[in-house]
Amino acid sequence: MKLSSRIFNCFHRVLILLGIPLLILSAANASGEVWKTITPTEVYYLAKSIDDSLASMYGLTTTLTKKRISNNLRPRNVYQKVLSVADEFNILHDNAVSSFKLNEARGIDASRTNPSDVYAVLALLKEYLVSKDTFTESTEERSPKTPGDVFHILRQISMHHLEIAKKKNISTDWATPAQVYDSVVTGILPVVYKIAAEAGVEHEYYPFPSQPVSRILPRYVYKLLYHVYKNISEYYLGKGGYDPVILVEVNDCDKISPADVFDLTKVVIAELRAKSGSKTLPSEIAVRYGRWKNTKEKIVPGDVFRLIQHNFILTKSILRRSVDG
Repeated sequence: MKLSSRIFNCFHRVLILLGIPLLILSAANASGEVWKTITPTEVYYLAKSIDDSLASMYGLTTTLTKKRISNNLRPRNVYQKVLSVADEFNILHDNAVSSFKLNEARGIDASRTNPSDVYAVLALLKEYLVSKDTFTESTEERSPKTPGDVFHILRQISMHHLEIAKKKNISTDWATPAQVYDSVVTGILPVVYKIAAEAGVEHEYYPFPSQPVSRILPRYVYKLLYHVYKNISEYYLGKGGYDPVILVEVNDCDKISPADVFDLTKVVIAELRAKSGSKTLPSEIAVRYGRWKNTKEKIVPGDVFRLIQHNFILTKSILRRSVDG
C-alpha cells in the first residue's frame, strides 16, 4: 500500500473514532482516487431506511398520502426540512444527536447546500440507530430519486415522529399553528421587510393583534402563503437571476394540516435565504413579538392567517412598486 493511502486510511479511522462522519464529496483522496458525489437517490434511501427503522421500533404502519408541495424542489429546500426532522428526532430520543453538530449544520450557507449536506445530517440519526442496534436498511427496490422525493419521505418521518411522541406521551408543539407562526415571523417576515426597503415601500411593522380572524382553516393559510411566495418570486424574477420553485396549488378537496403549512414555510424560507440571505427581525418588532407570545394563551389558524395576510399585502405593494418603477 502506498504511504499516501496509509495516511488517508489512518485519518479516516481517526475521524470515525471521533464520531465525525466522513462525507463523500466530489473530490480526490490522498491516493488520487475520486469519491463519487452523493446523489438525491442515496439521500432518499438513507431517509427511507431511517423511517423503516422507526416504523419497526414503534410498530408504525401509516404512510403519507399528501400531495407533493412541488415537483422542482432543490437541495436547499430539503436541507431546511431535514434540520427540523433532526430536532424532532432529538426530542424523541433524549438528545441522541449532538447539539453542537446540529448547530454547526444550521450555520451552512442556504444557497450552497447540496445532497451531501442533507446526507450528513441524516447520518447523525443513523449513527444513533446503529448504536442501539435498531437500524434497518430499506428493502425497497431502488430507482432514481429527486430532491422532491427526499422532501416527501422526510415529511413522512415527521408524521411518524408525531405518532411516536403520542406513544411516548411526549408533549410537543410540532404540527401546530404556533410552530407555523414562529417560522413565518422569524424566517419570512424579516426578508419581506428587507425587500420592502429595497423597493422603497413604506409600511408599518406588524402590530401582533390579539384577535384572530374567525373560521379559518389551515387550507386557507396554505393558499395565502402560496400567494405570498408567488409575489416574492415575481419580485426576484424582475431582478434577474432567479429560478423559482413551482408550487403545486391545493384545492378545496385537499386535506391540509398545520404540518403541511409548516413544510411549505420550510420551502419558502430556503428560497428567501438563498436569494436574500439570513435576516433577523428589527429589535423593535422582536420585543413586540416576545410580549405577544407571553400573553397569548393559544395560537390558532386565524392568528397565522392575519400574520400571513400582512405579508401578502406588503409583497403585493412591493410588486406594484417594482412594476411601476
